[in-house]
Amino acid sequence: MAERDPRQDVLGWVERFAATALRDDLLEELRSELIGVLVAEVPELTADAGIRHDLELSTHDLLRTFLDQAANDPAADMSFPPAAIDFARSLARRGHDVGLLLRLYRVGQRVFWSALMAIVRERVHDPDLRMRVLEFLWDRMSRVLERNIDVLVAAHSEESEQRLRGALVRRSETVQAILRGDSVDIETASRQLGHNLHRWQTALVLWDADSAEDADPSQDLETLASEAAKLLGAVRPLAIRSSARVVWVWLATGPDPEVRRVADAPILRRSPSLRVAVGVPAAGLAGFRESHREALRAQHVAAGAAHPATLTYYRDVEVVSCLSGDEEAMRALIARELGGLAGVGTACARLRQTVLAYLSAGGARAAAATLRVHKNTVLYRLKQAERLLGHGLDERRLELELALTVADVYGERVLPPASA
Repeated sequence: MAERDPRQDVLGWVERFAATALRDDLLEELRSELIGVLVAEVPELTADAGIRHDLELSTHDLLRTFLDQAANDPAADMSFPPAAIDFARSLARRGHDVGLLLRLYRVGQRVFWSALMAIVRERVHDPDLRMRVLEFLWDRMSRVLERNIDVLVAAHSEESEQRLRGALVRRSETVQAILRGDSVDIETASRQLGHNLHRWQTALVLWDADSAEDADPSQDLETLASEAAKLLGAVRPLAIRSSARVVWVWLATGPDPEVRRVADAPILRRSPSLRVAVGVPAAGLAGFRESHREALRAQHVAAGAAHPATLTYYRDVEVVSCLSGDEEAMRALIARELGGLAGVGTACARLRQTVLAYLSAGGARAAAATLRVHKNTVLYRLKQAERLLGHGLDERRLELELALTVADVYGERVLPPASA
């Protein structure tokens, strides 16, 4: 006599139970119990009527699909119904992260399994059959979740990415409209950007000077933007990615923030390749535009500097920025005004530095203090410089100081070839 497959009585009981549940009110009882516990344990659901509706629809269709499958072919694979996929997308559209989705399914699994155990204990009197039915149902439920949870997560992620891309596009379009000088309603733009455009605006350009393409500076640049906001007293930074290694940032603050405090950002000590260019703070939409333009100009100067600083403030390089707009004119100015003082090498560089300190500080004693050398050393170097110039330092003083300032920033690359 052939041995009977012990699994057949398990499958038979599951089929009969599922068919009965679909005819009776058990489906609605299970749905109500699940919804009640989910709403109680996940309070985020209570404030949104739309989410609550989608949850109820998803729960109903999941239970019906599970019971339909069990009534017809308990051992077959089961795919989640469209309503469950739509619910995952609804959570993403409302800004809920995937953690909430997973928490809902963990709670739902616990409640549904507890209900199934109570039903099986009540309706299956044979201890051996009861144990095998429970084992089958647990394995079945676990496999269904394992097979479908990745589908739900993928749907949530796809919707989240689309939502984020849309928000980023709208934010970028608003920023570009302000920078172009378009007619922009300041209240609407402030809401779209999450940034108070009524306050003073300080623009920064953040970038990573490390040329290694395999290193991603995104996290460091984001950290730098946040630390700069904290140092200047801004609620949060408005950051727009300009390229893979450059971020544009605006900080909304009170009048005259201490912009040089940005240099104290801790990330700058940990990541020495990071650079900051800062525009002059100014108020409102016009300040948003002009401070950004100045930050870009400061970045341009810093990028070409012989010895780039970690922080370049536009006010410090404004003259150089204006002169460097026409590089040929800038080189001609240096060649004409510096003459023999435009030579390459350490000796000429030291003389240029001394003359610039003398002109900027207003005398030999102050220049000596700035350079930390003896006053007589300064006087000796000034005489050497005058011999190379062919005239006294007070002759064409403004032009001389401008030429020295540009040469100090850009170094040997702007010196005339004839002096190389």
